[in-house]
Amino acid sequence: MSTRSKPVGFRLSTPAAKRLAAAAARHGLSPGTYARRLVLAGLDDDAGRQALDELAAVREQLARLRADLVRVAVALLTDAGKAELDDAEAWARDHLRG
Repeated sequence: MSTRSKPVGFRLSTPAAKRLAAAAARHGLSPGTYARRLVLAGLDDDAGRQALDELAAVREQLARLRADLVRVAVALLTDAGKAELDDAEAWARDHLRG
């Protein structure tokens, strides 16, 4: 495996480039050096990547649970005779959607 470095380039919007330059200045680094450190840290951040994957899974599960809750609320309201189907669905839509 070669230890020689290879150039990598990318473009940033003007606002992002200004943010990068400001953050680099706060750390006493050039924007290029700071960007290199950010990229390398991101590549090595397995825990962060795993946390993002887990967060996505939790959000999906939450969406399914909300949909289940809506169905249960509509069933309970209509079966108990407390509301007509349209009214129960409207109540659930207004109160239980995230």
